[in-house]
Amino acid sequence: MDLQEVLLACQNPNTVHEAEEHLAKLAREDLGQLLLQLVAILATDGKAEPARQLAGLYVKNALSANNPALLQQKLHAWAEIPVDVREHIKIGALSSLSSNSDLARRAGAQVTAKIGSIEVPNKKWGNLIRQLQERVQAPQEPVSVKVAALETLGFMSEELALNECMLPEATTNEMLTVIIHSMLQEHPEEMRLAATTALRNSVEFASANFAQEVERNMIMQVVCEATQCKDEKVRVVAFECIAQIAKCYYQYLQPYVDVLADLTMGSVQGQPEQVAQQAIEFWSTICEEESLILMNIREATEYGEPLENLRQCMNYAKQALNRLVPLLTYCLLQQDEDPDEDEWNLSMSGAACLRLLATTVMDDIMSFIMPFITTSIQSHDWRQREAAVIAFGSIMEGVSPPGLQQYITGATPLLIQQLKNPNEHPLVKDSTAWTVGEMCSFHPTAISQEQLPELIESLMLLLGGPSGRVAERSCSAIHNLAAAFESASGTGETNALSPHFEALAKALIDAADRPDAVEYNIRVNAYEALNRLVQNAASDVTPVIGAMVPHIVEKLKGTFSMEVLSRDDREHQQGLQGLLCGVLQCCSLKLGNDIAGFADSMMECYLNVLSVKNAIAQEDAYLAVGALADALEENFLKYYASFYPFIIRGLQQIEEWQVCKTTVNVLGDVCRALGRQILGQCNEIVENLLGALGNANLHQDVKPHLLSVFSDLAIAIGGNFEQYVPKVMHTLSSAAAITVENEQDEDAKEFLQELRVSVLEAFTGILQGLIEDRKQQLLVNYLPNILVLLQRIQQDPLRTDDLIKQACDVIGDVAWSLGPHFRKYAGSDIIRRFIDEGLHGPPASAKSAQWAQEKVHTLLSAGM
Repeated sequence: MDLQEVLLACQNPNTVHEAEEHLAKLAREDLGQLLLQLVAILATDGKAEPARQLAGLYVKNALSANNPALLQQKLHAWAEIPVDVREHIKIGALSSLSSNSDLARRAGAQVTAKIGSIEVPNKKWGNLIRQLQERVQAPQEPVSVKVAALETLGFMSEELALNECMLPEATTNEMLTVIIHSMLQEHPEEMRLAATTALRNSVEFASANFAQEVERNMIMQVVCEATQCKDEKVRVVAFECIAQIAKCYYQYLQPYVDVLADLTMGSVQGQPEQVAQQAIEFWSTICEEESLILMNIREATEYGEPLENLRQCMNYAKQALNRLVPLLTYCLLQQDEDPDEDEWNLSMSGAACLRLLATTVMDDIMSFIMPFITTSIQSHDWRQREAAVIAFGSIMEGVSPPGLQQYITGATPLLIQQLKNPNEHPLVKDSTAWTVGEMCSFHPTAISQEQLPELIESLMLLLGGPSGRVAERSCSAIHNLAAAFESASGTGETNALSPHFEALAKALIDAADRPDAVEYNIRVNAYEALNRLVQNAASDVTPVIGAMVPHIVEKLKGTFSMEVLSRDDREHQQGLQGLLCGVLQCCSLKLGNDIAGFADSMMECYLNVLSVKNAIAQEDAYLAVGALADALEENFLKYYASFYPFIIRGLQQIEEWQVCKTTVNVLGDVCRALGRQILGQCNEIVENLLGALGNANLHQDVKPHLLSVFSDLAIAIGGNFEQYVPKVMHTLSSAAAITVENEQDEDAKEFLQELRVSVLEAFTGILQGLIEDRKQQLLVNYLPNILVLLQRIQQDPLRTDDLIKQACDVIGDVAWSLGPHFRKYAGSDIIRRFIDEGLHGPPASAKSAQWAQEKVHTLLSAGM
């Protein structure tokens, strides 16, 4: 079959499977020749346009993948293609930029950019930028070809940024030269648009250029001129450039900030909405950068670290308050009367910027925004009322409790009135419910005890009201209100929510059954609010929670008989099962052993959920079983045999790594509940744990959990863990030896901290388990490995409080249980520094450090 015909067959539902199989076969036989033929189709005028598009898409996808492991496989396959074939593929891709077809040129730009993003950083396509530059600057080339070449630069920059690849300075200079020149006013607007887009995508590579004043001035001048272009699209992207520059090069903005302020603030009123939104985005970016700078300064000050290496905050946002706040209130008043939830508008942009502004300047915003709020919140114009309410909610996170207390007290009756008023404009009611949610989240103590009952009543009314969107907001508000009682849930017989608990729970359950519950995400939010309500309930409503359990169990049972005719039906069923398992999990944790009377029916439901492989609800069902084991403790034994196969299955689900991680955590719950009663299955459990750790495809986020669970297992079976010590300690020693190769990789450094915590946790648990049967001597030979790990941790300036606590736990336990063998290490500087650091840390670290200090002192004193 001709390759063009194969591509066209991919568009036909009746032949797509066969066509894709044929392409896959060709790729397996000779990927290079397949890509070469596809590029030829893409570049040849006269070929069918759909085939040319699909050819380009196939080539691009052959070199792309979201999964890192799969991406490496594809890049390796590309590298294995003979050099001469790769060169011809590049030539073909580049020639497609000169096609007569707009679609083919754009597809060619994407293919060339994809290949360029792989080859240019590796210095294997050194003349690509020059070839693109020649196309852009050649007088004989039509504008369409120049645009395609600029688009290629833009796409390639986007790919490089996505993959966090940096370009050599000389290459960046070449790119910027052609891009900046193409943005000048003398060029056609379609060229300026492509060039401005390319600049936006390449800004982060231009650090050396922005460090040079002359080059920086040129870039800023050209970008500012582009904001005044007649073409709206160019203006939009130019403001996107300015926001990107503010993000990457805040430290260089001072000479330009007055001009940028005039440009952005002058491009809101009377401009197309897309332009106005991007102009506002500049100030949102300024606020984000200044918030980050101020946070870093506060943290450094708190920990006594030097400030000279930190960026200086220029307080641009604070200096602009008198101009910026009125501009944002103007934006708030540009509401769409019937807004599309998926469509961002100017009013939303203004609210988002106002929120960021408040978190940046904090209480300093009050004198600028409160006059607008107080004069508009009772206006006869619904737009004024809605804007005032949104403004009030937008400052909740940034302003301190003393700054807002009196205003919240005064505004709460007005907000309740707006919620209850059946004639209130729907958008005002929607925004009021959101603002109440923000108030409950950030300033719950400002709501007086006298106002709380009426506020709760109004929120419950909205749960059953006509608007699904407002009902969803009400769920969130109730969730935030319940979250405010977290610290009081376990300390008192009652709290302010107790009188309303039963009615709130019923209203939330009813809301989850609304006909529009799925459409407006009410179901998820209602059950999440119910969970938080249960978690933070006072002890006087325990009987109410107990009475709710059989009702939730019956709802869960009912899901197994739901009619399932489509994939959507299946996802709906499994989603509901997950939510109901989540509610029962919270009830188990709250009721403890009082849940026992319902345990049989609960476990029956959980096992039914788990019996469906790859079910969406699997994680929730596992967690619910873990909570039940935690509540029942040794009484969970009656369910252990039927649940055990699912433990093994979950540990083996390497590809479904979230399920695997959840299973590991639930295994820990079962170990703590049953102790030595799991001994008969330990060989298989340990074999699967070690097998998962040794699997090259295991997601790294699972590894710390797998290591930590050895602690629970060892404590559960005590000295019986002896037979697993060699293999497990070898695994722990290997994990302890891992280091970070790239010091700039923050994710890798964070993972390393978690991994080291888990190693120390596992060692402590194994030691404690062996101590129970006086077999701790088995770990003596591993003390040098632990000391090496402690030394590495001590040398890490980013060590966390949790890591210091775990280190102190190990030091104390080893000094206590392996005293004579540890004496030669106990007086070392490493041990002393850990104890000193722990003593000056948070309460948990200090407690562990005191234990370690006491045991080390006893050990050293005994040796004198």
